[in-house]
Amino acid sequence: MRAYRFHTILAASAAMLALAAPRPAHALDAYADRRGVLVGAAFGGGAGVTAVKDSPFEDRDDIGLFWLGRIGGGLSKELTLDASISGWSADTSSSGGDKTTAHRMMAVAANAFLTEHLFIRGGLGITSNTLTEQAKGGKETELSSNALGFVLGGGIEFFLNADFAGSFTIEAQQNLGGDIKFTGVNGFVGVTYY
Repeated sequence: MRAYRFHTILAASAAMLALAAPRPAHALDAYADRRGVLVGAAFGGGAGVTAVKDSPFEDRDDIGLFWLGRIGGGLSKELTLDASISGWSADTSSSGGDKTTAHRMMAVAANAFLTEHLFIRGGLGITSNTLTEQAKGGKETELSSNALGFVLGGGIEFFLNADFAGSFTIEAQQNLGGDIKFTGVNGFVGVTYY
């Protein structure tokens, strides 16, 4: 099952980069301009630590897959605002059964460009965390919790042509409160259409 997900993400990333292949900019194009509407997607992975209070579920630390979708606008060449939805999930199997950890976040975030390519990212949002356990031959048990959360990170972005930019980002996410406390650090590649 993991190999299938990895190949799917790899194929989707290759397709996004192929669609954003560099092409010559016309003289009148606003080349490398972040102003206006933006739409972006990113895929990657990272580590997540989940702490559970007052529950039969155990704390977890896993390596999982990460995805991000965002839509927003550039206020200037140095500042963009977006509404984003992201997810992180990990599946583990053992002789005792299967465990799934899932973290989702809807956030409002900003990218502030310190130089032409280097940026920092921060935002606030609502998180949804779900832990699932299924013993071999037994029933499934689930625990869910919602809370406020934040994202903080940074990365590098290069324009591939007049409309598309590719990026690499490292981002930390953490929720504040709730029965499930999730802290994750992810690295991901993305493509943004400006």
